[in-house]
Amino acid sequence: MFLHHIKFAFRNIFKHNMYSLFNIVGFAMGFTICIISGLYIYRELNVDKDYKSYQNIYRIVDDENNISEIHYDIAEKLRDQFPEIKSIAPVLFRYKHEWLLKRPQEETSISIQNIISTESDFFKVFQLDFIAGNPADPFNSTFSVVLTRTLAEKLFGRTDIVGELITSMVGEAPVSAVVEDMPKSSSLRADLFINSETGVTLNGICKGGNVNCFALYPIYTLLNEGTDVKTLEAKINSNFPENKTETTKIRLQPLSDIYFDKTIADSNNLPGSLSLIYIFITIASIILILSVINYVNFALS
Repeated sequence: MFLHHIKFAFRNIFKHNMYSLFNIVGFAMGFTICIISGLYIYRELNVDKDYKSYQNIYRIVDDENNISEIHYDIAEKLRDQFPEIKSIAPVLFRYKHEWLLKRPQEETSISIQNIISTESDFFKVFQLDFIAGNPADPFNSTFSVVLTRTLAEKLFGRTDIVGELITSMVGEAPVSAVVEDMPKSSSLRADLFINSETGVTLNGICKGGNVNCFALYPIYTLLNEGTDVKTLEAKINSNFPENKTETTKIRLQPLSDIYFDKTIADSNNLPGSLSLIYIFITIASIILILSVINYVNFALS
């Protein structure tokens, strides 16, 4: 019986070849567009979800001023005061911030545009896999840098480069580690990680003991499994560390919420658009419905 239906279907296709061609091509095109739209929507909705333990990663936001760049030294104070915090790190991300890099003995430079200034705990928060270097001490000297696999291979053609020097616009720096590239689905990107403990920050603001200046950084934290976020927020705000800014109250923003959040005025993460997601969903739904209607009309005609 089934074989009979197959033969009958092919007989109709060849008998009405033009109608069949329009019918099949129209439905296939509509279905293809829906699949492509679905893949785009899926990718957008899963930004920042490729990190291990992403559910426990949060950005600290100034709740009163609704900004993410707060006093750098708050990270260390929170780490010392609250055991619920597993790891915490200031993370200053610069997108399309061009730096020229080369090996000291080379004359030709390469350009990179994604840079992060941070501390060693960054690699505990985001848990990037190490290819070379010591995961317990990624920045093993004050002016050391960490490279991604892609950048290491561009500069040296290999990844076993710990101890090698690279030259940038701010001088020479030893490579202390090489890590895997950050996920393509991340709202943070970096080819190069510089050690913020040097006091050389990407926003030009100094850090450290000078009472007249301080650094403003977004701060990310990895919480211990099972931590009640609201309870921790209340504990922090009830005894908020003294600092050189107006920050007195914070909230913990889940990493997975950052991409679509347009309310944080100074956020330097790559932005997403929920409106664009809704547009794609609407277009894909309309095309699928029209394709089905078109297919049924041709089939019944």
